[in-house]
Amino acid sequence: MQLNNLYSLSGLALLLIFSPPLFSLDSEKKPTKDEKIKVDGQQIQSLQEELGSLKVQIDFLNLKLRDTTLSQKRLEEKISKAKKQYQTHQENLASLASESAEINLLIEKASNETTSLKQKTEEAFLHLKEKLIKLHKTRQASMISDIFSAQNAQSFLTKYNYMRFFLDQDRRLLKRLADNLEKIRKNVIALEERKQNLKSLSEQYRVTRDELALQTSQLLAMLKTLVLEKKLFLKRQEKIRASSDILEKEIAKIEQQRTTESENPKKQSKSKNTPDVPPKENASEEIRFIWPVANLEGLEFKDENKSSLNALEIKLNQPAEVKAAAKGKVLFKGPMGEFGNVIILGHSKGYSTVYGRLDETWVGLGQTVEAEDQIGCINGTENITLHFEIRMSGRRQNPYKLLPKP
Repeated sequence: MQLNNLYSLSGLALLLIFSPPLFSLDSEKKPTKDEKIKVDGQQIQSLQEELGSLKVQIDFLNLKLRDTTLSQKRLEEKISKAKKQYQTHQENLASLASESAEINLLIEKASNETTSLKQKTEEAFLHLKEKLIKLHKTRQASMISDIFSAQNAQSFLTKYNYMRFFLDQDRRLLKRLADNLEKIRKNVIALEERKQNLKSLSEQYRVTRDELALQTSQLLAMLKTLVLEKKLFLKRQEKIRASSDILEKEIAKIEQQRTTESENPKKQSKSKNTPDVPPKENASEEIRFIWPVANLEGLEFKDENKSSLNALEIKLNQPAEVKAAAKGKVLFKGPMGEFGNVIILGHSKGYSTVYGRLDETWVGLGQTVEAEDQIGCINGTENITLHFEIRMSGRRQNPYKLLPKP
């Protein structure tokens, strides 16, 4: 039995030695030139599409950076204005405080003058009272007899006026003191009113100053956020530019390889007297775009120069749903400066489309949409426009050359 097994093993060894191999390393076929050109073409197309997407992102990052820079400038102007207003209010408050202190001094001075005048009035009144009592006791007999003993009219008038002045001087003094007291009283009332107005005005300035301080603090916080956002945009733009440069070098490298291979003569083809012409790639059909809105009848376009137009501003006369102009992937979704809410779709062959001033967006970032899928809408009835662009490798194209006739 062992001998039989030995024969069986020997037969199997001979079979393996002399039988043709089931496979060999040389059996793998190298890709033909046509196949390699086709693969290279597909690779280049894929890289160009990715490059176009990056260029669109760079372009709109530039727009975002410009918008951020303008917002930063406006914020800095507002902060400068608020600081100046704050300083003005501080100066006004200091001026009002100084004026209020002066009024307090004037009120104190008027109060002292009033006390002094009241004291003088009291003294004058007592003096007049004593004089009247004295005159009453003497019955003014000697004074009257002296007047009538005058030798002539001039002497009579002089003595009469003297007696009249003597009797009226205290009364005039009392009247003058009373007038001064009334004047000081009115002055004090006016000063008190001015003081109250200054107090009210100071309170208003203080409230406004505090509001300006709060506003300045909020604007500074917004500016800090904006500067940080700008730095992030710049870093993102730098990374995208670096990726774009790498893709461009890769595309150039593949193109160079294809050119070199096509220029190298093939000995086999020369021996057969057949020209070495690299086969052309199978050209696929050009991408077809559709209009992003329906019912084009009656619509207006802001720019009628169709020969050099690189973007459309479609004026809508009623709310409208916005459609994808071709099958693609959502590359960007969000606010974008003057264009409001924006959606960017990336398509094949390096194309992309831009839809701006949307009131609502109905797709998500990275989502794939088919042509005519609803991606958003525009509401309102007056002065509403849809911003629409078609781009190739990030560069704007004339939409009229790629869209069907409206």
